[in-house]
Amino acid sequence: MQLKPGMQVLVINVARIGDTLLCTPAIRALRRAVPAGQVTVLAHPDRQCLLQNLPFIDELRGMTPRQAWWRQWGLKARYDVAVVYGNDPALLKLARQRAAYTVGFSQQNAMGNRWLDYAVPRPETPMHAVRERLLLPAALGIESREEQLAYAPRESEIHAVQRWLAPQCEGAPLVGLQMASFPTKGYRDWPLERFVELVSGLLTRWPDLRFVALGDRLSRERAAQLAREFPGKIISAAGRFSLRKSAALLSQLDLYVGVDTGPTHLAGALGIPMVGLYHCYHRGEWLAPLQHPMLEVVEHPALIARRDSPMAELGAARVLTAIECLARRLPVDHPMHTDQE
Repeated sequence: MQLKPGMQVLVINVARIGDTLLCTPAIRALRRAVPAGQVTVLAHPDRQCLLQNLPFIDELRGMTPRQAWWRQWGLKARYDVAVVYGNDPALLKLARQRAAYTVGFSQQNAMGNRWLDYAVPRPETPMHAVRERLLLPAALGIESREEQLAYAPRESEIHAVQRWLAPQCEGAPLVGLQMASFPTKGYRDWPLERFVELVSGLLTRWPDLRFVALGDRLSRERAAQLAREFPGKIISAAGRFSLRKSAALLSQLDLYVGVDTGPTHLAGALGIPMVGLYHCYHRGEWLAPLQHPMLEVVEHPALIARRDSPMAELGAARVLTAIECLARRLPVDHPMHTDQE
C-alpha cells in the first residue's frame, strides 16, 4: 500500500524519551507524504510533551497500553493507516480496530502479527535506530533522507530558564554534563571521578567555563559531589525542571557532554554542540544523532559488546580530545572555538 495525499494516519509510539525522539524523522516523513491529510500520534502520557509544538504532528494524545481500551474513544472513528511501533498487544489491537490498514514490525508470534496487514521484517544486521524506524514509512512507499531528530522548545520556556541561569552563570560559557542514565541501565554511567578529570582538563583549557550538572532527582548527590570538587563552577539543575524546561535549559548550553540517555537524544534534536559517550553494548554507531554537524561520538574502547564492560574503561583523555576536535569545527564566534592547528 502507498499513502495518498489526503489520508488520515495514526502513529502509535508509546515509549521512553529516546525512543520517542528517535521516531520523529519517521513521523516527519509520514506527514510530508499526506500534505492534504493529517497525522495523529499516540505517545506515552509522560513523554508526549516531547512532541508538542512540532509542525508535522496535527494531533497528539497520551496513552498507555492499559488505557487503550477506554482512551481510544477520543480518537477519530477511522484512520486510513496506522503505523505501530512496539509489541504491546493492546496497542496492536487498537490499531486494527481504528485503521483500515496497519503496519508494524514483525511480532514474536503469529498472534501478534494477526493485527498487522503488513509485518515488516526486523533487520538481520545492526542498523541505526532512526533508519530502522524509517523502515515502516518505507513499507508505505515513503523514502526519506532527513534523519535528524526533531524537538521544538517554546519561547516562554527558554525565557524561564534564561532568568534562572543569568545570576548563576554571569555570562560565562556553559557546559552541560549528563552524568547518569536511568537506573535499569546504570552500566552506561560514566563514573564521577572521570567527570572530575574531565572538568579539571576543560578548566585548564578554558578557565572561564561554568558547568551545569543535569539529570533527575537521583542525580542530585552526584551534582553536589562535583560542586564540592569545583566551588563556584558547578550549577546544579538535577531534578529542578520539568522535561520541557530541561530541554529549554539544554538549548542554552554552549556544549553538552553526556552518556547515552534521553537528554543526549534531546541535545541531538536541538542541534547544539555535543559530545556523546556510548557504552559498547549500545554503540553510538547505532544511536548517536544523525546529520548533526557539531557532534563528536566517543565509543567505549571494548571491541566486544558486553553489558558488564565498565564505562570507567573510557578515559577522560579521549573525551577531552574529542572536545578539542569539536572546538576546531565550531563557529568562530563560539566561546570555545579553537583555531585550526
